[in-house]
Amino acid sequence: MRDSRRDFLKKAGVAAGGASVLGASTASAATFQLGEVVHTTTALNVRDGAGTGYTVLDTEPAGMRGTVKDGPAYADGYEWWYVEFDDDRYDGTATGWCAKGDGWLSSGKEWTTKFCRYDAVHATEYAAIRDNPTTSASKAGTTEPGDWGTLVAGPKWSDGYEWWKVDFHTDYDGWVAAKSLEEGMLYGCNSAWDNLDNQWALAKVIMSEASIGNTTEQRAVGYTVLNRMDRNGTTAVTDEWDAYAHNQDPTSEIHDLAGRILTCSEPDPSCGATHFYSPRSMPMEGESTSGCACGGGLEWTPGLDQRNYCPSWSETLCRSYVVGARQAYYKFYRSWGDGAI
Repeated sequence: MRDSRRDFLKKAGVAAGGASVLGASTASAATFQLGEVVHTTTALNVRDGAGTGYTVLDTEPAGMRGTVKDGPAYADGYEWWYVEFDDDRYDGTATGWCAKGDGWLSSGKEWTTKFCRYDAVHATEYAAIRDNPTTSASKAGTTEPGDWGTLVAGPKWSDGYEWWKVDFHTDYDGWVAAKSLEEGMLYGCNSAWDNLDNQWALAKVIMSEASIGNTTEQRAVGYTVLNRMDRNGTTAVTDEWDAYAHNQDPTSEIHDLAGRILTCSEPDPSCGATHFYSPRSMPMEGESTSGCACGGGLEWTPGLDQRNYCPSWSETLCRSYVVGARQAYYKFYRSWGDGAI
């Protein structure tokens, strides 16, 4: 069902019902760029066409993020955009056309509440995990400081608290008061990671994959290695080398950065990312895809003049929004749950 909705944007030229759809050449003059990250600011209907007469496929809550895939179209007094929302990756229900309205759809990942859905979070204290978002609900368990997971529902407000449902990496999932949560993963570093062999190996990965990256991008790339090691239960960076380029010897600055990452003295800006790719390094539309893992098809990326191919896993993994990372250079994702990769 999800694929049929995505196919809608491939239909030529004019949306059914007379809504005019502008192509990429004119989208730059409109509210959003194709490929831009956006979020809802209110409950917003998602339809199978650009117009109020089309079927409502889903209703997104305020604070849901997504990626602009097509548009704009104009119908019934509104500007319409075709958006793949984050929960499409979770349960396959919400990709379609929605009206921008009076700021109903806004640029960026941010929102006015503490979190957005599908953020990675960690507990800051011992806190009750409840079956429902209320202090009177039954307890499913108790968090320990540092327990991390993924927000899958919320926010809800009751009993004076903002509540979010968390899919924890432990055996528990349920509703936790937002006051006990912070964004990002937080776990104790494995002391076995901190050795000279790992420092050299991790530095080679960062140098080979992110020598042109800014500091945030370099840190996030480095942490994808540690996050994989943590999930796979390994203590050697070289056990993860098959997933990375590692052909360049590092500078002293990169070598020092790798050491700080291995001791977790540098925070993880990736929110637990386990995967990334560089849109600008992928084949562009019309170029050969031989030898490339391009199963995700073509996408628009802000900062690029042509559509680039993307890997198939980018269509299903949880998007990690890294503040300070340039979309044209790096897009980060994390696997669902806490299993091995």
